[in-house]
Order: sequence, then structure tokens, then C-alpha cells
Amino acid sequence: MLDVAVYEPIPKAGSHKYRDGLICLAEKTGARVIMPVFFPEVVAHWRNDLPSSVILATETEEKLSLLDNKVTASSLAGECGVPQPEIYASADEVREFPCVFKRATGLGGSAVYFPKTRAALDNLLAKAGRRNPYLIMDFIEGYDCSVDAIRFGDYFEAVAYRILLPKQKGFSYVRMTVPAPELIEYARTILEKADYNGVCGMDFRVGRDGRAYFLECNPRFSGGLRSTLGAGLNLPYLLYQLYTGETPSPSRISRHGLSVDWERFLHKG
Repeated sequence: MLDVAVYEPIPKAGSHKYRDGLICLAEKTGARVIMPVFFPEVVAHWRNDLPSSVILATETEEKLSLLDNKVTASSLAGECGVPQPEIYASADEVREFPCVFKRATGLGGSAVYFPKTRAALDNLLAKAGRRNPYLIMDFIEGYDCSVDAIRFGDYFEAVAYRILLPKQKGFSYVRMTVPAPELIEYARTILEKADYNGVCGMDFRVGRDGRAYFLECNPRFSGGLRSTLGAGLNLPYLLYQLYTGETPSPSRISRHGLSVDWERFLHKG
């Protein structure tokens, strides 16, 4: 049984007020472990300011940024030989629309666009400017799948789920956990290449030909956590055990089925 304290304010890079509030809560509750849900890179930035007795269950700021950045994560996947949609060197190479335009960073779908015309793509490029990294990629007709994984040294567990209702602002309303060993192996390969220790979500697109393509990494607990827990993979507890030196509890990923986030679904309008 874990005692959990929730600290709700959204962190901002360089926010001393957030840091001070987090430190105060850690000292007040005697917390042993801190698990960032969103913005782990911001909490990791303050790692050395936390009480020495606290274990921060997340990677370094550098490794989190490597995977969270869509440009560097794409480069990493390429080094691993994981299939991706075709990446264009310039807008002049785009043959069909819509295509996909990705800014390097952004949360909740705010960095990904699907321009339907060359003019729309040019507008996005103009806003990005020359100094802001981006990707221009082929649009793959198909459906979305994700993998929720945890890696810690030689330990690795993961489960995959298919998105049944389209995402809005990065969240899916209805999803179904499915057996997808190929996607799970892709996730393992990328995390091992980065030597990443912690939880991570990865998004893939399965084309009409059945081939899977890597889209992006989310080095934190994903919005599909409810599906992952329902399938038998308790990521928060495993993360706690691994970072505190305990033997991980056996996982039984034997249940596959639907998970519905009713609150978001009913109020999506």
C-alpha cells in the first residue's frame, strides 16, 4: 500500500514558486518517492534542490528532453531501424496532402498539424522560422496504437493499446488493449538505445498494409494509463519498486479489452 500526496500546480521551467511548493510538500508529508506525471523534465531540473531523503523516480532532464523532442526522438528511432513515415527534407519534396508537420516540442497535440494544402504548410513553416526545429512527414492512412512501457536496466515490461475514438488535444477517449509484440519490441529497442530508465509512452501509426510506423515518444505516464492498469500492468507501483530497490511485482498481462474515459468522452464538446 502506498501513501500518495498530490501536488497539482502545473510547473513552469525556472519557477521557484513551484519548486518551493514541491519541497514544502515533500518535507511535510515525509515523502520517500516523487513521481512526476506531467512535465517530468521540469521536476528533474530541480532534482538537486529536493530533500536528500527523497527519491525522484524519473530520468535526467537531458534524457527526458531527448525522447520528448519530436525531432531528436525521430532521429533516435531512425538509428534503431524502427520504421517511420517518410521524412521530407523540404516542403518542395511533399507530393501529396495532407502531410504532417511537427514542431520539436509541444504537449497535448499542440505541436502536430495536418496541413491540407501547400499554402497551409508554408504558413506553418513561416511561423516556425529557421531556428525552430520541425519535421515534415508523410501522412499514413490507418489507425493509431500506443505502447506504455517501463524500463529499468535489464527490466522491461510493456502493453499496447489501439485508439478506437480519435484523439483530441492528445487524449483518447476509447481505447482497447491488444497484443502487439512488434510494437512492444520497437519500444524496447528505442528505450535501450537511449539507456532510459522509467515509464514512457510511444505512439505508432498502423497503415492499411498492416505495417507499423513510429510517431513519437512521451517520456512520462501516458493518457492510456487506465488501459494499462486494466490489462494487468501497474506502472506506478512498478516504478516505485524499481527506484527504491525492491523486487518488481510479477505482471500478468493477460486481459485485453476496452477502456473508456467517460468524463472526457461525455464532455468532449
